Amino acid sequence: MKKWIEKNIVDILVSVSLIILTLTTLSLNIYIGLYLLSLVLLGIAIVISRYR
Repeated sequence: MKKWIEKNIVDILVSVSLIILTLTTLSLNIYIGLYLLSLVLLGIAIVISRYR
């Protein structure tokens, strides 16, 4: 399980951040914190994928 997570960490981060962005956009109340969290996760995924 740990090897699978390490192998697919970028895909997991991107998926989670896109899900958060979609759910936050569809909800009536837009929470700035969730947008920041999803942007941070996307940033981490980009950094990890570049230095991999």
